[in-house]
Amino acid sequence: MVADLVERRRYPRHPVQARIRISNNFIGILEGYSRDISNNGVFLYLNPVPPIARGAYLGLHMLDSANPDILFNARVIRTSTRGVAISLVDYEIQGRRYTLGELRRQWKMTRPDIAESKSRG
Repeated sequence: MVADLVERRRYPRHPVQARIRISNNFIGILEGYSRDISNNGVFLYLNPVPPIARGAYLGLHMLDSANPDILFNARVIRTSTRGVAISLVDYEIQGRRYTLGELRRQWKMTRPDIAESKSRG
């Protein structure tokens, strides 16, 4: 008998395949693809998967985004044979650091259709 799996994720995942670049002092610079993204994290397909410890910090650029110069500061949650799950901490642009809440606020201001549909739903 298979036990029911309880979803423990705080935010739902959305399938998004986009080119990414990660870096830190230990692994250098690597490129791969995102598999899914949530309000707080991303799963990254990497080949090969680097030997990086849980809790390590790295930089992430979303190369296919409207602004690929944004550097997301992220923390490794887990690794698998296919890639790395990361939690987004904050982001930097033009040498200034911002919270993810600020990014969400800016995005909603540019997408009133999204904010309006959520307020009606």
